[in-house]
Amino acid sequence: MKVTFGICASPNGNLEYLENLIYSIIDAAAFGNSEGDAYEIIVMGNVPAEKRIPGAKYFDFDESVKPGWITRKKNLIAQMAQYDNIVLMHDYYLLEDIWWKGMKHYDKKNPDWKILMNMVWTYEGTRHSDWLVNQRYMDKVLEAFPHVADELRTVAPNENGPRWVCGLPYDTADMTHVQYISGGYIIAKKSVLLECPLNEELTWGMSEDIIWSQDVIQHGYKFHFNPFCAVFLQKPGKWHLYQMPDEVIECLREMFGKNDRLKDMVKVSEVVKGL
Repeated sequence: MKVTFGICASPNGNLEYLENLIYSIIDAAAFGNSEGDAYEIIVMGNVPAEKRIPGAKYFDFDESVKPGWITRKKNLIAQMAQYDNIVLMHDYYLLEDIWWKGMKHYDKKNPDWKILMNMVWTYEGTRHSDWLVNQRYMDKVLEAFPHVADELRTVAPNENGPRWVCGLPYDTADMTHVQYISGGYIIAKKSVLLECPLNEELTWGMSEDIIWSQDVIQHGYKFHFNPFCAVFLQKPGKWHLYQMPDEVIECLREMFGKNDRLKDMVKVSEVVKGL
């Protein structure tokens, strides 16, 4: 297997996190590589020369053009990538040791995947934004089934609102048309990222990942889940994603599960407005 790892280095990022991430990629590849495998590491962002790790490719980025221009960084990585399998990630993630083996195992069984997700864990050991529903569709379910709000609050009483209790079981595969891929960690084929680039009018925090997910869904792509891999966050205090009850999933299916493609497609402008 051949993989391009594209890391978006934040101008205010923790350089120790970045170093740990790069070494985790190197270690995972060393543990899981076999003949014919290859990888490259592209770091997009300004990293001091003395902090650059041999073997990784570093590209400076003018952060003054548009602060938080994460969409531009990811598109540049996709254009530069040498390999068709691309992993885009922020600089505070960490690959588990068996990531490479798990990726190859999934790819062998499911060679037709185009966009992929795997388990993502917080620093504290809880689920992060991995296999989840677009909150815009959670809002529609809450409007149609008001009793659902109480069920979701019971699951996560300290969450900011019921719409955020949006995690799906990892084996749920029929609702990808109402899901989204969180921008911190994306696995996709180069062809997908070139056909559907991220919107460079948007910067970090402007729902750029949700809009990109809607775009690839409208282009006919589906998301797939790889249960054989995991990544972790090095940064503490990140979002704990709670799994919704089965009853709420059935409400989603009742509203949006009639067709393979999205029923009552939400326009991109509505997605932004609803968040």
